Amino acid sequence: MKTKTRIRKLKVMMKLFMRRQMRATSLSWYDRTDPLSHPAIQRMSQRELADLPLNRR
Repeated sequence: MKTKTRIRKLKVMMKLFMRRQMRATSLSWYDRTDPLSHPAIQRMSQRELADLPLNRR
């Protein structure tokens, strides 16, 4: 009985870890809540970043 629940818990944990790993390694994925984490902005130089229009809220 205990081994079945352990195996089930391990399977759930492995699924969660795999989802996290796939999400972190995907090149097209970025944090949409942080606009500065976009890949295009990551590649910009400091001069290009200075020209971006940033709204003050």
